[in-house]
Amino acid sequence: MTDSKEACIRSLATIARATCRAKWLGGITPTTRLHAHPMDWLEAGCTGVCHVEPISRKALKDLHAAKTIECNCVHTALEAWDWGFDADRANLNAPQDLARFVIDDSPASIRRYFEDEADRRTEYLARESRA
Repeated sequence: MTDSKEACIRSLATIARATCRAKWLGGITPTTRLHAHPMDWLEAGCTGVCHVEPISRKALKDLHAAKTIECNCVHTALEAWDWGFDADRANLNAPQDLARFVIDDSPASIRRYFEDEADRRTEYLARESRA
């Protein structure tokens, strides 16, 4: 890793200061690699994009410009699909929009993600039934 990159990544606070008004690190192209964390983006040689807007997820709609969105984190990919493409609303194109995503996370990580989601949903329903 170069000295300039090492200086930039010494702490997350440095990254937060450097990107305080930015929505993205990198640029969206027809085939875009979506990184879950700024450190991943730096380790990939600053290729692809990383969403860094701290409060809002509105910038995820910028992903519409990409025909293919590659991501190695199932959570990041599905969050980007949900917020960027209005997947949880009455969006009739949601399945086609999800087809843009190529999720190359490990099978164990994907399984764990859905198991965790099922557990959270079950806990929520149990709490609701007691209320």
